[in-house]
Amino acid sequence: MDNNKRELLIGVLKSGIAAIPHVGEALNEVLFEIRGRIAQKRLNDFTNSLLSPFMKKNKAKNSSI
Repeated sequence: MDNNKRELLIGVLKSGIAAIPHVGEALNEVLFEIRGRIAQKRLNDFTNSLLSPFMKKNKAKNSSI
């Protein structure tokens, strides 16, 4: 299945689940959104840890001026 069809199918499935009264949004969160949030948090943590030494050097350089 090509990527466009897969994304379309996921979108339709998410919309269908969200239409379920009272529990649809919770199911949507559990089935689809949590993985994306975990991946984004990992990426943000990695980026921050990578930039941290450079920010410290820049801060020390600016404070000595």
